[in-house]
Amino acid sequence: MQRIDRRKWILWIVFFQIPLIRSDFIRSCPTMCKCGWSFGKMKADCSKQSLKMVPSKFHVDIQVLNMDGNNLRFLTTETLQSSSLQTLQEVSLSDCKIQEVSEKAFSNFFTLTHINLANNNLTQLPT
Repeated sequence: MQRIDRRKWILWIVFFQIPLIRSDFIRSCPTMCKCGWSFGKMKADCSKQSLKMVPSKFHVDIQVLNMDGNNLRFLTTETLQSSSLQTLQEVSLSDCKIQEVSEKAFSNFFTLTHINLANNNLTQLPT
């Protein structure tokens, strides 16, 4: 009997909960970004939007953020401060005219494994 109940529970999650999470994710996407799923991860593509700041309102489970081609110039703790970015695993900031990265810019990101800072105006990175 428990085996049948467990199957029902799994089916309920797959058919009812996952679609709700997906639609909530898409609805919470900042207007200047395109949000979707990429290789099983929640991704926000905010590239080439002439942004001077990283948008602050993302779904709490966002895992990949593409900010390529914007005009960020400086990366500080405040630049990526949004509490909705706490599950971020990958961030791409190439071609953003970044001149300086503060020592603690990425200090609050415990799940971050990939950072792309290619093609910026950096002369040094903090250690």
